[in-house]
Amino acid sequence: VGNHAANVTVQSPDGQRVDVPFTLVVLPNQFVLTTGVPTFSMVNGTTAAAQDLGFALGSGTSAPWSATTTAPWLIATPLSGTTPSTVSLRPDPSQGPLASGSHSAALVLSSAGVADRSVTTQLSLIRPTLSAAGMSVTLGGPRGRDLSSRQMMISLNTGANAWPWQLSALPAWLTSNTPSGRVSQSGSTLQFMPNPGAISVGSVATTVTATATINGDTVSVPITVNLNADQRRLLPSAWGVGFAMTPAGAVLTRTLTISDNFGSLMSWSATSNRSWLTVTASGDTGNATALRLTADPASLADGALHEATVTVASAVPGVEAAVIRVALWKDANAQTPARTLAVDYPTIVADPVRPYIYAHSGGSSVTVFNAYTGQQVTTYANVAAALGQMAVSPDGSRLYALNTAGRTLGVVNLTTGAQEAPWTLDNAVDSGTPLLVVRPNGVEVVLLGDGQAYRSGVSLVGTGIFGGSMSASADGRRVITQNAGLSPSSVSLYDVDYSAIAGGSLLVTRRAGNSFVNGSSNGKDVAFSPDGSNALMASGAPYRCSRVDPSNLSFIGSLPGGDSYPNNTEVTSDGRLICGASSLYGVSDFWVHSSTGALITGYKVAGYARTVRDRQLVVTADGLVVVASTSDPRLVFVPIGPAP
Repeated sequence: VGNHAANVTVQSPDGQRVDVPFTLVVLPNQFVLTTGVPTFSMVNGTTAAAQDLGFALGSGTSAPWSATTTAPWLIATPLSGTTPSTVSLRPDPSQGPLASGSHSAALVLSSAGVADRSVTTQLSLIRPTLSAAGMSVTLGGPRGRDLSSRQMMISLNTGANAWPWQLSALPAWLTSNTPSGRVSQSGSTLQFMPNPGAISVGSVATTVTATATINGDTVSVPITVNLNADQRRLLPSAWGVGFAMTPAGAVLTRTLTISDNFGSLMSWSATSNRSWLTVTASGDTGNATALRLTADPASLADGALHEATVTVASAVPGVEAAVIRVALWKDANAQTPARTLAVDYPTIVADPVRPYIYAHSGGSSVTVFNAYTGQQVTTYANVAAALGQMAVSPDGSRLYALNTAGRTLGVVNLTTGAQEAPWTLDNAVDSGTPLLVVRPNGVEVVLLGDGQAYRSGVSLVGTGIFGGSMSASADGRRVITQNAGLSPSSVSLYDVDYSAIAGGSLLVTRRAGNSFVNGSSNGKDVAFSPDGSNALMASGAPYRCSRVDPSNLSFIGSLPGGDSYPNNTEVTSDGRLICGASSLYGVSDFWVHSSTGALITGYKVAGYARTVRDRQLVVTADGLVVVASTSDPRLVFVPIGPAP
């Protein structure tokens, strides 16, 4: 090996001569590459395809060789052979392990008598990405009553290669049965569920981090978990019950259903705070058992009102008990066919528990009458500057009265008799603005016919409920309205709910509407039966009250009896249907029908050429007395007795 020099002398016969210099360079025998040098670029965690490196000895001779790599992540196969030959190179980032970035390593070729050859290859590792479908998941459902789990998919762009992942620490209200696992491009399922024992009512959110480890890289993705949690409570089919024991009739039993507002099967126990009222001791929220209330007035004083409460509770933590108010009127004196007071009270409303009627003449005071005696019980003075429509809580706890002289709502606590601070209204009201109190999901809400709603003095979002008259089922979940226009006399049906999520939300959905019920016009009044099985409407025309399907408002039929210009409808607690009419010269002013619509009898309460006022016919909570305000003017108390 080296440089060698010599001369070649060329002579001719004639004596000429020339020296030609000659140089030989002898190179050492070495490895030469017969292919390009492999380079690799890959997402960390994926598998790269192998690439070949070809080589030979510069002398072209065949000789044994061996190879090594300078880093464990560079995998070479084979590691020995005879020249010329090929080595397959493949990166394995798990050897190290390697993090994303640029890396280099060499393959060193060796052969006896030949200098080693080092061939350097480059590896570019791209950081992998962990992603989540949707980036958020919401538990509890839209109303906060769904305790089922929700799933979310995470995926990692490493092809078929799966890598370990785990979730960060969870708050107490959140659990997961997938706290860790392995994830690849095809994804891995995360499952979240609320922890019933640690849920706080309302709406809450947290960020949970899923973290995956890929060789030397750690990647993560934030996941927002929202929880909507309503207050779980037991709901009775009615919040107030009225009983009576009189010679003219008695109502001493009532059967209610109890449901779980989360829709599950739950056991309950019931207790009464008065010995005269017995109740079903226990049951469940399925259809197998019901809550039966039975009053025994034998030991009670005569001519007095007796009140009690029934508490229905569950042993399940966090479930709010239901409190049902009950009243019993006991009177040994037989009633006359009707009691008439020559007083002018254009606006009246009945208590849903006590046998009381609240009346006013547009001034500032509300007078309370006992429907059995016709006597004045008390007066609530200065309820509002100029009283408008009134309504009573479904459990008889409060009286609400609109103030037409100002944008306020007067509130009277009927348990204590004290007046509470008036509520400020969004809009001005007049004497025709209807008022309805409902308890959807056990939360008391005041609805106005101008599309507004209020809870505890706070204005809620607009309801979309408008009407000249409104009525609701006893549970407050369905509301029916009728307009006051001349033609057509349309009715609308709404599903109403309330949830504690998002600081409290009133949820209203218009289920159905009907603008041409039996060709009616000049709508006056609507009524829902307490159990929601019947819906009635009274319109000036035709001259009969109409029954409509309570699920879709389709016309069922007209009630028999009746007369010109129907203007009142009511449904008793035992399901009887009442229709009143503004008939100047009719034989009857209102008619009582069975729950199926069969005519029982009619009653005359107004004087000659006088009528029952629009929407001013009410019935007591026990269903035994109808009270009417007439244009005579009169206030008439009519015992109708129990259902035959």
